[in-house]
Amino acid sequence: FRRMGEVMELMSNMKRIAALLMMVVTIAGCQKAPESTPIRGGGSGPRANGEAPPTTGSTTDSGLVINGLVTSSNEPFFNELMKDFMAGSIDPQYVGWVSASGQHNTGVFIGGRVSLAGGAPIKSVNQPNAQLNPDSELFVMVVDYVPNQNPEPLPPTYFKKLDVNQSSISGNSATLVFYDARGFVEMKGTFDGNYFTGRFYFDTQQTWDGQLGGAGNLGDFRVPTCQFFRCQ
Repeated sequence: FRRMGEVMELMSNMKRIAALLMMVVTIAGCQKAPESTPIRGGGSGPRANGEAPPTTGSTTDSGLVINGLVTSSNEPFFNELMKDFMAGSIDPQYVGWVSASGQHNTGVFIGGRVSLAGGAPIKSVNQPNAQLNPDSELFVMVVDYVPNQNPEPLPPTYFKKLDVNQSSISGNSATLVFYDARGFVEMKGTFDGNYFTGRFYFDTQQTWDGQLGGAGNLGDFRVPTCQFFRCQ
């Protein structure tokens, strides 16, 4: 009888252990997946702190108009490169889908303020090696889509300095290199009285967690000339 009692006690203990294991599994199954929880991405803080304007035509606190767009004909490749670009401020695994043509209220939107040293209007430049204002600015706003989440803009990328040694404007051609602590972007193209258009390159030299980042040609940009350059 003693042995039978020991067996019964052992079986009872095993049942209690099994019940506890089932409880742990149930609790774990009820928790949200990592993709649905608020994200904290490196140096720029919580994703929800990305206080960028939600649509084009908006302005930043400093008055920059956000009505330019970066586009690509290869949307999957565009999204991979865009995550490399955003890696300077947020873990790319938490960046959702971004339209490569600005549809469905998602996309890569830009605005800027570029001027010449001394205040000369850029549209009058017709000589090579014009001197540019190093305090020229570029604002890049990425709005993504993540299923089953409230829409929140990603932390904006705000370049407050222009590399005047690598930048130039000659005639209607411009090469502009903006930089921050984690990398740089290069906008290379031409402009007329209506639009500044060209290629948008980036080099994320350091990611949000201090790793070596990626680089590439994100796509083609288009932005109204006289809302990006100082024309008068």
